[in-house]
Order: sequence, then C-alpha cells, then structure tokens
Amino acid sequence: MKTFENYTWETTFQTANETMTHSFGDRVKIIFDFRFGIITTVRDGEPIDRFECGEMTISEYETFLLGIAKSAALLKPISYE
Repeated sequence: MKTFENYTWETTFQTANETMTHSFGDRVKIIFDFRFGIITTVRDGEPIDRFECGEMTISEYETFLLGIAKSAALLKPISYE
C-alpha cells in the first residue's frame, strides 16, 4: 500500500503590489512578482533565492511549490525561549 504526504500552504494576494505570497509555516515564503515574473524564496525573513520564472507552466509551478513544501516541512520551528 502506497502512502502519500499531504502538504499545504497559505496563499495571499497583494493586488496593489501585484504579488502573490505562498507561506509554508512560519519560516518559508515564496513571493511571486507578477510585474517582472520574479520568484523570490524567503527563509527566516531573508531572501535566499531569486529567479525569473520565464515560461514556467502551471504544472511546473505546482511541482516547484511542492518541492518547497517538502523542504519547509523538514525545518524545525524557531524557538523564542
């Protein structure tokens, strides 16, 4: 029997800035800038990667987000004790 992991993320749109943000828990965010086609990965509040999405298909974008969700799930929450 094959088991599947269920990954989720929250998506918000900032229409004034023309961006879409995917939040994967408290530590990882993906920001898509519609004006310039730029995708920025942010971890712990710091940009760690930025690239032009070019001709990325919806399926490719979904696969990209799934990979980010898998990586984010491995990160431990930040403890503020």
